[in-house]
Amino acid sequence: MASKDNNSLVISFSFFVLLSLGFAVAWYFSWDFSNELKQKIADATAAEATAKSAIKNLQNEVASLQALTGQPGGTDEIVEGTRALVGKYAGDPSQASSAAELALTTNAQGRELASSAATDRLLQTGGKIAELNKQVETHEADMRKMKADLAQKELDLRTKEKQHSAKLEEEEAGIDSKKAELRAEQDAYTLFMKNSEVEIDKLNKEIARQRQALIVLRREKLKLQGATFERADGTVTMVDLSAGTCYIDLGTRDELRLGTEFSVYSVGSMEVGQALNAKAKKGRIEIVALLEDHLAEARIVFQEPSKPIAPRDFIFSSLFERGQKLQIAVVGMLEFDGNPGSDREEFKRIASSAGIDVVVEVNDDARILGRDGDELSLDDISTRITAATRFLVIGGSGDMTTADETRKLIYEQIDVCQKEMVKAAENNGVYVLSLSSFLDFAGYSSKRLVNSESSSSPR
Repeated sequence: MASKDNNSLVISFSFFVLLSLGFAVAWYFSWDFSNELKQKIADATAAEATAKSAIKNLQNEVASLQALTGQPGGTDEIVEGTRALVGKYAGDPSQASSAAELALTTNAQGRELASSAATDRLLQTGGKIAELNKQVETHEADMRKMKADLAQKELDLRTKEKQHSAKLEEEEAGIDSKKAELRAEQDAYTLFMKNSEVEIDKLNKEIARQRQALIVLRREKLKLQGATFERADGTVTMVDLSAGTCYIDLGTRDELRLGTEFSVYSVGSMEVGQALNAKAKKGRIEIVALLEDHLAEARIVFQEPSKPIAPRDFIFSSLFERGQKLQIAVVGMLEFDGNPGSDREEFKRIASSAGIDVVVEVNDDARILGRDGDELSLDDISTRITAATRFLVIGGSGDMTTADETRKLIYEQIDVCQKEMVKAAENNGVYVLSLSSFLDFAGYSSKRLVNSESSSSPR
């Protein structure tokens, strides 16, 4: 009995399992079919929307055609009018025929009018379309012309670009050639400058050596000769011993000045000079009158009793240059008359009376002045003292023990200028004289002459 119950339970459970599996399978298939139906419904909805959109577009096109043909509404007015007439007379058989005829006539007339209006509209539309087509053709022709012009412009531009490129290549080749030539010239110039610098350096050293040798020789010459004379300035032509006068062969054309003094030497003297040839000196004369171009009268200042001045004697002056003014340079303190204070103005008077040209002067305030009083710099000295300058006259150096610091600075500056002037004089063969020697040459006499111990005094 128990065995039968167990079998029933097993069968019931099996049946339940089978039913559950069947229900699950059925549910799965119904769910899948439901999804498929939903997809189909969505596709149908989308197709319906597309169809409605196409119908709407067609309706818009129909409305456009109706407006174009003169029937913009949804109904035909002529047809509606005919229907109204037929309906009006439809209940009266006697008038049905006439009503139908009237309706047809009215319909035909309306159709003709509508057709005429539509024809006019079609003609206007055709004209407008033709006008638009003409404008389109004109525009297209203009576009074609513009395209052709553009193509031609592009062709011209390409041609010019090719020409420009060729020209540019040619110019670049020329530039490269010029650069090569320039580099060659620069190399040659560099080599030339290098060789020139070496040669210039050699020449400068040789010039410096020769100049130094010349300076040494000039110094030796000054030691041996002093301010001696290389040739006579003139000769005595006639003597009047009773009147104490004589005549010489110099005059106005020789730049001779009144008051100029000459030393007189005998005809037979081989070498003459105021210091080294004192025995050959016969006396001194002073010009008192300029008579002709080459004739002047002179006063005999003194003469040796045993050697009276005679015709054909030579005359010499350190302060006279035939046909030109004597050029001198002056530096230092000028005090020579025995009285305190500067005698610079007296010195200028003496120089002026003798026709002397002072080319450079350093005054008592250490200012460097030119012949016209123009102020110069220290660098100008070397250009003002030249071979044409005869003497450099050196005055006193000033009292360096003074308590006046300003004057001491001035004296120091004067000393600097003096050194530069002596250097320029040595380089140009200019005689360096003390103030007393120059005044002696000029024939100046006073109770006391102030000598510059620091300067050379060739006499």
